Amino acid sequence: MNQLGRVGEEQMPKRRKTLEELRLSGATRRNPGRYASRADGPQYGGPLGDPPSRLNDAQKSAWREIAALAPDGVLWRSDRFIVEVACRLMANVRTHGIGGEKGAKAGEVSLLMKCLSSMGLSPADRGKVDLAKQPDASVNTFADLDEEQGAVN
Repeated sequence: MNQLGRVGEEQMPKRRKTLEELRLSGATRRNPGRYASRADGPQYGGPLGDPPSRLNDAQKSAWREIAALAPDGVLWRSDRFIVEVACRLMANVRTHGIGGEKGAKAGEVSLLMKCLSSMGLSPADRGKVDLAKQPDASVNTFADLDEEQGAVN
């Protein structure tokens, strides 16, 4: 029996909230130890960079378009493979269309849509992507502690 009292029906788990959502809800203040491992977020290996030389001109154009359209803080060096897959599929769709002898098959179009949505490039998925923020060196990360506990001089 699930939470709704129905037998035999599986319920999908809730999606994991981003660290920013947890901060806004106050969860990180109430239980800081629970989210300590997520405090700095994963390491992304730097910016996405230029398209690889192995791509043709149409694919490189798609790379630059995706890089320009993606929300800031989404695409990083560690995402190069998924961007490359999306670029190859996107160039094929634009060059040969969908269907026919050379055109993209239904599975390829589906994979392209999946790639684009995982990069936050669909209206439904834009709010789901976890935006990586570069730390601001001018911000004192301990300032909040001073304000909450009263600074001791």
